[in-house]
Amino acid sequence: MTRALGLTALILLVLGVLARPLGIVTAQDLARAALVAMAATLAGTFLWLWREKATPLALAMTFSWAGASALLGWRVAQDMLGHPAWMVESPLLLGVLGVYLTGTLLHVEAIRRAFGLGQVALVFVLGGTLGAAMLVLAVLG
Repeated sequence: MTRALGLTALILLVLGVLARPLGIVTAQDLARAALVAMAATLAGTFLWLWREKATPLALAMTFSWAGASALLGWRVAQDMLGHPAWMVESPLLLGVLGVYLTGTLLHVEAIRRAFGLGQVALVFVLGGTLGAAMLVLAVLG
């Protein structure tokens, strides 16, 4: 944990230093572009690991990182193109979200199995998550 907190502090310092001459938006764009590249690399690495070891967690990590990379890449492209309406209402974005959600569900399934829980526990977790999401949307929307 100490290493992670130290790394977070260092990254925040570097981003703060970059924001001075470049501006906040450019520093954010740089960080997001770096995240897209790193997430795509991690997705590829976990895909290779899944192929080599065929672990359910490696497959979950593949989809999660691919989804994160695609979603953040979509946002970077959206910003660079000036937020065109076609990107907001695009069915392609549903595909991107679908990849990310697949990774999430595969993670939940791997955790369920690791704890030795039955399928009913999975239904309760997913139902609770969906209910919470609907509640948040109802309150905010």
